[in-house]
Amino acid sequence: MAQSTCADKINEQGLEYIYYNQQLFKPIELLAQIHDSIVFQIPLATNWEDHARMLLLIKQSLETPLYWHELASILQSTSPSAFNMCKEQMKEFQKQINSN
Repeated sequence: MAQSTCADKINEQGLEYIYYNQQLFKPIELLAQIHDSIVFQIPLATNWEDHARMLLLIKQSLETPLYWHELASILQSTSPSAFNMCKEQMKEFQKQINSN
């Protein structure tokens, strides 16, 4: 997949999705967009079910299929999370999302 396509996905199905759907993502504080990543934080005062719901919605949005003629491609996204930006301490969510 072309790097510009990844950047478009991050911007459109990531940043814009969060920004224009504040009713779903009100606690999220967007911090940065770096190459093929979105960096944001969710206050710890937000309950864990809401953390999980928001992360799964973002992951689902980022994994919206791309179409070229009759071909569909899905870019798999990852959701490493931690209490800080230390990559060694991050845990990754890998739950599959069903469309039900």
